[in-house]
Amino acid sequence: IKQSNLIGLSTYYNRSYKMNQSSSSINLSDLLSILADACSRGCQVIQFVNHKRLQENNSTQQLNVQYKIANDPRSALTEADLNSQIVIVDCIRSVFGNELNIIGEEDEDEDAKEKQPESSSCENEENRGNVSQVFEKYSVDTVEKRAMDSSLFSKDFQQNDNVMVCIKDVTVYIDPMDGTREFVEGRLNNVQCLIGITHKGIPIGGVIGLPFVSLDDKEDKDGINIVCALHSKKNQIVERVQYLHGKIHRHEEGARSWQSIEEHQDMNDANAATREEEAPLKIFTGDSTRVHKKHSLQYLEKMISESDSTHPMKVCIAGGCGNKILRLAAYASLSPTHHNAIAVMPPGTCSWDTAAPTAVLFAAMEKFGLKAKVTDMFGGELVYNASGKVVTNDLGVFVSCGEEALKYHEKLVKAMRCDAIILDSLLNKYWNDFGDCDGRDKDEEATRLKLKNAQTKEQYVHGTRNEKGYVLKCSDVQSLISDQTDLEGAKLIGYSMPCEKEGSLQLFWRKGTGNGEGIKEMPDEAVILREESGIKVSIT
Repeated sequence: IKQSNLIGLSTYYNRSYKMNQSSSSINLSDLLSILADACSRGCQVIQFVNHKRLQENNSTQQLNVQYKIANDPRSALTEADLNSQIVIVDCIRSVFGNELNIIGEEDEDEDAKEKQPESSSCENEENRGNVSQVFEKYSVDTVEKRAMDSSLFSKDFQQNDNVMVCIKDVTVYIDPMDGTREFVEGRLNNVQCLIGITHKGIPIGGVIGLPFVSLDDKEDKDGINIVCALHSKKNQIVERVQYLHGKIHRHEEGARSWQSIEEHQDMNDANAATREEEAPLKIFTGDSTRVHKKHSLQYLEKMISESDSTHPMKVCIAGGCGNKILRLAAYASLSPTHHNAIAVMPPGTCSWDTAAPTAVLFAAMEKFGLKAKVTDMFGGELVYNASGKVVTNDLGVFVSCGEEALKYHEKLVKAMRCDAIILDSLLNKYWNDFGDCDGRDKDEEATRLKLKNAQTKEQYVHGTRNEKGYVLKCSDVQSLISDQTDLEGAKLIGYSMPCEKEGSLQLFWRKGTGNGEGIKEMPDEAVILREESGIKVSIT
């Protein structure tokens, strides 16, 4: 996974930020407007591909579908994904050049990017020609034909609203078509185009394009709705804009009309078994059969049954990460006092899936007085790595909105930290490193049994994260320990951090080879894993 360099665009767009400002800074309200415009053009590509499919007898066989993972429909990839991203990146680069960090789902291979030689001016023109052909093929206006609009939100934010930030602190995450599987299967209401903005690793803005969702009965069916969000210390935007007949404009009821997406989606939810007037706790999740979803729903059902609530939870099956979070935000913001919702997403989503809808949720939280939380399944914050080298939310995602939902959220992450099956499923690659089993003896068998028993208890997962928020691997812990004590050839095969011994990391070792017999003794003072953590370690 890597940063954008689609068909040689980096050399073509090696130019300065064209706005009236320093190349080292960027106006976030201008950026949001540009992303909304780019998103509308990306959605046009998606609509074009679908229209072509309908003309060809509505057959999914006519789509050129590839699978990143064999036999996994969730990994589907179509021409709409690829070409929507080409259009979006071209639009953004035409304004901000290469200074702006962009990470997209359909990026090229990083090795190829690093090895790519400098292109000549003739090659640059050829690259530009290739991109123009994409715009022409999908009937999308190029930036030369219709300039990018940076003015949509210029009156909402003043210079003292902290919207001017260092451009190097900003990363844009693009999922050109969230819900590709749903697109292939014809469940178009779940399909979205996501472009998120992070500042120093925190989602602060984004746009969500809705190529197939009409938010009211009166609107033109050819229009494209886009939900836009940005929050600064003094102001928040979360509203709907619309692209129609070659122009993008703010909707006259934009501040509230985006919330109708939940009513629209729920009316068309064929999987809804009942039609309660209103369920106070909606659970948005997919059709996954994975244990993470199964256990999460079981815990929630048990919590609700044991509570004083008189209303059962309502499970809403929804495709697409952005769709789940947007529907959650819309439902909760319609009635902040009474509406509660939780989204459950097993491992598999990435930063480009969560950045934009999380920013919408955070902006709505500030604007409408909501209480909300976005964490992994153990309660840790999601990590947005600007390098693009690590983008997977491999500890799953829980999103909650509403006072009651937040109480369940805290209980849910605690339950997951006590669940031996979930702990092993999500943490095995981090806290176990058995490596080569040759030479394994009875002593190691006993050590492994102790390790397994220690890992079945409730874990203080936060204590095993590094300064960036990632869970430490065995090799990371061994390296940190070796800086403070002689390991004498011993190898760390696993660790645990039971909550009952919060602040103390238990390490389990394989004896050293050769003359070494493993760690003979620890220093007089307990080893500190990291200065900022204060975590102590004990040797087993």
